[in-house]
Amino acid sequence: MKKLLAISLILSAPAVFANKVKVLEVTAPAGFSEAPVIHVVSSDGNAWDAVDSNNTSAFKIGLQARCRSGIKRKRQPYRGALHVPGFERVGPTLPADAMIPQTDSTYALFRYADGAGQSISAPKLCMDELARRQNSHPEQSKHQLMAQGFSLEVPAAFTANYTLTCLATGFGGTEMQTRSVAVNSRIKCTASDLAAAYIPTARIKIRETKPEPLIADIMLQATPEEFSGTCPAIVTFNAALTASRPGKVSYRIVSGGGTVSATHEMVFDQAATRQIPGWQRTIAADTPPDLPMTAPAPSLNDRVVNRTSTAVQENQPGAEATEDLAGVVTTAGRHSLRAVLPDSPAPKTTPELPAVEAAPADQKTINAENDSPASQNNKGSAVTTSETPGLETEADADAPEKSWDFVGWEQIEIVAPEAITGKQTRFAVDCEK
Repeated sequence: MKKLLAISLILSAPAVFANKVKVLEVTAPAGFSEAPVIHVVSSDGNAWDAVDSNNTSAFKIGLQARCRSGIKRKRQPYRGALHVPGFERVGPTLPADAMIPQTDSTYALFRYADGAGQSISAPKLCMDELARRQNSHPEQSKHQLMAQGFSLEVPAAFTANYTLTCLATGFGGTEMQTRSVAVNSRIKCTASDLAAAYIPTARIKIRETKPEPLIADIMLQATPEEFSGTCPAIVTFNAALTASRPGKVSYRIVSGGGTVSATHEMVFDQAATRQIPGWQRTIAADTPPDLPMTAPAPSLNDRVVNRTSTAVQENQPGAEATEDLAGVVTTAGRHSLRAVLPDSPAPKTTPELPAVEAAPADQKTINAENDSPASQNNKGSAVTTSETPGLETEADADAPEKSWDFVGWEQIEIVAPEAITGKQTRFAVDCEK
């Protein structure tokens, strides 16, 4: 009887003591932060037609797995493996088998094989999206879109399978179960250099433009420009800056007496002309002479000059001057901003000589005859000079300039944003003894 009982127990042991799958649940991660990335490429630049099998993609799923029998006599009953149809696994399924009861997820690296067993085609998804974008952006060609590339987020894109094997720990048997889950994926339609080669390239000439200088004009006027009388003499200076656009300018005043003022600032909200606070210089009979005047350095490509009322030269050949309401004086080839003074006298001009029919008795006649050969060819010709009072003769024009007791100058320097040196404005003083 005992023998029969022992035999029956041995025969029924695989079923009675078999290790069973107690729990096996798999879930897909939410969102796309842990979704596998599939790279789609173009072989000819005209279409996305292949999946890059050189790139690996990490597939990860949630896992809850338990076997009925645990570790006994140092024997590990758990075996787990993650499979993705159409992909080749690269490396083991993680974590290790011994950690399966304690983990809540599993993952493995896969390389694209042929995609068999999956319900989607990654290249087709790229081409469908390309067609949609061409319709939405008709200004861009197919090759331009392919040269840029884009990415897609595809929910439930690929099916992943997890197989749990619970090995026997004694005389019992082994059980194996598989669960499947659809996981999200990111499809990267890779930018194609081959497609970019189809895009016509137009040569675009880029013209370098320099920003317009902030200061377009500097005006400095001395009043009086020339003084003769009892000293000390007071000379007043009025100045203005003209800006071509909004901005902030820094300037200072340089005096021929060897002094330089502090740096001042002026803000322009728009293109405009703004006055600088005026200043004075007092010149006495014993005032030390100013430094010699020098030619100013070119500024703003010679577009910015010091504008004074003396800019229009008297009796300049071919110079016609016109003045608008803003006080802008335009001469042949240049323009000048003249200080607006009340009842400014008109420029002095030389009166025209009356027509002379014959040399009267009160005129001197200088015969051009001499013994030179040239004079023989012009024999009989004569040059007459009139002694009419008030007219300047050729001899008067060659007379030396007036000697002044004091000749000084003032100057405005732009410090920023562009370094500009204005012209020196001259004034002269003659102290009566």
